[in-house]
Amino acid sequence: MRTLKRKSSLTKFLRYLIVALILLFICLVILAVSYWVSAKSNLSGTIISAGLGQTVQIQFDENDVPHVKAKSQRDAYYTLGFLHATERSWQLEISRRLASGRLSEILGERTVSLDRFIRTLGIKQAAEKQFERYPAEIKQLVQAYADGVNAGNRALGWALPIEYFLTGSKPGYWSAADSVAWSLMMALDLGDNWQKELFRLELSQYLS
Repeated sequence: MRTLKRKSSLTKFLRYLIVALILLFICLVILAVSYWVSAKSNLSGTIISAGLGQTVQIQFDENDVPHVKAKSQRDAYYTLGFLHATERSWQLEISRRLASGRLSEILGERTVSLDRFIRTLGIKQAAEKQFERYPAEIKQLVQAYADGVNAGNRALGWALPIEYFLTGSKPGYWSAADSVAWSLMMALDLGDNWQKELFRLELSQYLS
């Protein structure tokens, strides 16, 4: 009798376990589909946003390349930032953190030396000073792009790229200076003699 009761209890437990696993699987499928639908870009057509002066048309061609039709430069730059954020939010976040020397906040000790180097160069500070010297009309366009990036990140809602969940982070605020900072990072990357320049600077300071 005891053996039969044990078998009955074990069978009942296995039955509940199987049902629980099936329900868990269904929930995971629903969650995955919801994430995929929310994360999938669906911007083709008309876009209306509080940051726009007028309505903007966005059309994706057969190669998934967006084409923007705006009635002002400011709206075009805003929409470009919006598209970049909704399509490449994580890449923007990494670029922003790299140029500011803040990668280690989400990637840990492995990037401390890189952050220290970038902060020593003062990329972000140089970008802020450079932006302040821009003509008013250029400032407006760069700021419009930044506003578009932030609006695009907000539009993503909870359906952020998977990298955010893996690093436990969220999109940070993109400033106008962040755009300038990344242009300086590109200049640094293209100038492949920067190591020699730094060595010469250090040598001149030592010998002077």
